[in-house]
Amino acid sequence: MSQEENGHKELTRSDKDMEILDHHVRILMTTFDSVQVFVTRHEEGIKQTINANAGGGNWYARYGNVKSWVVTQDSYTAKSGNVDKNTEEYKKALGKCQKTLNEVLNIK
Repeated sequence: MSQEENGHKELTRSDKDMEILDHHVRILMTTFDSVQVFVTRHEEGIKQTINANAGGGNWYARYGNVKSWVVTQDSYTAKSGNVDKNTEEYKKALGKCQKTLNEVLNIK
């Protein structure tokens, strides 16, 4: 299923939104060694969520930070008792998160 079929559209580098995102990454890079920014916006007119990401600096630091965040959030969610990890819905969502993380970080 493509991202468009799934209600998501990834922005391309030619979009004004990506220019804004890249601009803010450059500003953050003046203070931080590495930066990875993820953004989303719901487009009511097309009933899609647009997502984009950009980053700079050490790729391994960004990868480690994103991976740590995902693992931590998964742990918090599981501990909250709001999620049954044995459901197909959870397994599907976890698979989508892993696929997205791999795509964002260019892992084959």
